[in-house]
Amino acid sequence: MLLVHKTMLVLGLASVASFALLYFGMATVVHDGFDAIENAAVERALHRVQSALGQELELLSSKVSDRAANEDPATLVEHALRLPAGDTDRETIVGRRPDFAVVVEAAGAAAQGLCVDAAGAVVALPAGLAAHLQAARVLQHLPSDSLRKGILRCGDRLALVCARPLAASTAGAEARGTLVLGRFADAQLAADIGQLTESMVAFLPAGEAGLGSTFAVAGADLVVGTLVLPDLDGQPALAASVRQSRDLHAAGEQLLRLLLLSLLGVGSLALFGGAFGLRRLVLARLLQLRNTAHAITASGDPGLELPAVGSDEIGSLAADFNAVLRRLRASNDDLLRANQQRSAFLANVSHEIRTPLNAVIGFADLLLLPDIAAERRLDYVQTIRRNGQHLLAMLNDLLDISKIEAGQMTVERVACAVAPLLAEVISLMQPQASNKGLWLQLEQTGPVPAAIHTDPTRLKQVLLNLVGNAIKFTDLGGVRIVAGMAGPQQLQLAVTDTGIGMSEAQQRRLFVAFAQADSSTTRRFGGTGLGLALCQQLTRLLGGEVTCSSVLDEGSTFSVVVATGPLDGVRMLTSLLAESRQRRDAKAVPPRLPHELRDRRILLADDAPDNQRLVAFLLRKAGAEVEIVGDGQMAADRILGELHQRRPFDLVVMDMQMPLMDGYAATSLVRERGFRGPIVALTAHAMSGDREMCLQAGCTEYLAKPIDHAQLIAVVAALVASAPAPSPAGP
Repeated sequence: MLLVHKTMLVLGLASVASFALLYFGMATVVHDGFDAIENAAVERALHRVQSALGQELELLSSKVSDRAANEDPATLVEHALRLPAGDTDRETIVGRRPDFAVVVEAAGAAAQGLCVDAAGAVVALPAGLAAHLQAARVLQHLPSDSLRKGILRCGDRLALVCARPLAASTAGAEARGTLVLGRFADAQLAADIGQLTESMVAFLPAGEAGLGSTFAVAGADLVVGTLVLPDLDGQPALAASVRQSRDLHAAGEQLLRLLLLSLLGVGSLALFGGAFGLRRLVLARLLQLRNTAHAITASGDPGLELPAVGSDEIGSLAADFNAVLRRLRASNDDLLRANQQRSAFLANVSHEIRTPLNAVIGFADLLLLPDIAAERRLDYVQTIRRNGQHLLAMLNDLLDISKIEAGQMTVERVACAVAPLLAEVISLMQPQASNKGLWLQLEQTGPVPAAIHTDPTRLKQVLLNLVGNAIKFTDLGGVRIVAGMAGPQQLQLAVTDTGIGMSEAQQRRLFVAFAQADSSTTRRFGGTGLGLALCQQLTRLLGGEVTCSSVLDEGSTFSVVVATGPLDGVRMLTSLLAESRQRRDAKAVPPRLPHELRDRRILLADDAPDNQRLVAFLLRKAGAEVEIVGDGQMAADRILGELHQRRPFDLVVMDMQMPLMDGYAATSLVRERGFRGPIVALTAHAMSGDREMCLQAGCTEYLAKPIDHAQLIAVVAALVASAPAPSPAGP
């Protein structure tokens, strides 16, 4: 389901739910409010009914008080039921005559009694009514001047009655009886009170109901309120009910229907308007973004961009997406350039490897010819050695740049004499310059420290690379190394040549790995393009920077600035050449290396036959007794076997990568079993961390292939000289 459909569905459901909640909430409020209003109106009507009944009792009380005099009972009763002419007060029931009038004698007999029938005529009191009045204890033996009024049960009828004793003819005499005036609580009284209170009133016997007011809904159109009144004995007697039409409720229902229709109309308009606005302002723009993104994905063209769609969040999203696209394009361009550079680099490396290999293989083939003169054989051997060293230097550059890119290159900080280091660089590069007819000089622009704290190996590597480049790109003139101070703790060594120089565009590409100034430079002068990038990275590790200034066809200057470390108490030199000469003259005859290996038993473990022959030849030439094995398992067996049988081996030369069991496992095994003699790791693993792995496995020293003959003999001689004489291990 598309986002637009999901959004419309959610909006519709939310609108329906909102309308339903609003309608039911308002319906509840309106119904409750109207019900309360209707109940309050009925309650007020009940109070008016109760008040009208009280007024009727007051009317009867007034009539009783006016007529309870010393008159003849028959005349008294007759006068009580007579309706005076013109007495038509309609605000109350005053003016209506009672329904019956009775004089009850003191003994309880009804002496005189009349009543008004349905036609309005005055007739004799029915016997049943007279009997009920005579039996009413609340009307008998009333104190003189007292008045009793209220509701009285007269069989199956209820009446409003008022009673008062008749005064005697002589003052102080007992009462002659009681005058009782009554009004029946019938339909006529209910109609009269309903007309007075503007309500629909009905009177019913109360039965067993409790006293007070109650309310109930009688159908959908009426509300009924009931007021239960007590009789003269205090028991529930008369239930006066008031019925009122539910006009407010009907009006509320109509109002709710109109409100619902209004909500539906307004809600529908709001829903469609909101949906239209949402679709136009949000969903359509998101759809446009999606279509453009699909087009970019389908075409694979990173040059496409999303259209500008405003300055709100969606516009910001499009701008961010375009920024990501631009970065992707830039990264893609960088990757393309890097791939091109690496392709060119691989081509250069292939050329640089094949060229010296061609010389190595070619001159090795020439050495096999039988009629080669001795001097030519020596020249061929030197050529093979020179090209092999060139291959080794190129391999070392590759390893160094890979270490730097992996963040694994480390440098040390030790005291380094400046003059001897520069003199060694001049000495090493002088033959190369002389072969091209170039001069190579050392100069200085001011005092320089006699010693600095840096990594002499890496600093010499940088200088040799820069001087070698300067000689390679110079045909006439020469190269000079100029030493000076660039700051308080900064040594500057500038390599200046009179070579071909570079343009500004070429200078911008100088320190990029795998790149040279241009492809023609590679074709003309060779090289992998790693040298200057490696120099820059190494110099930065030494706390400095390499910079270049060059003029096309005039020459170039590469300035190396490195941190010197603290110079407190360090002697400052004004002549590096004089210092170098004094040191060279002061040197004694170099001591002989302790490589006397006579009577030393050495085990050589290597799986390559050519390496076995070479290393065994060098060790045997130094006087050692050499035994050869071809894998780590055999090496461990020989070491442990000799450990308990004869005098143990004085030293083990261990290749680290061999079949069956490698050198790491073999070394760990023999160390666990008690061999304590020195073990030299001789391996082609020359990456960062390989030395640490070998030492961790239990090796005493680490040497990388290809082998430096002098270094090999020196390391072995030093180890066997410093190690205690081996003795057989105990059983």
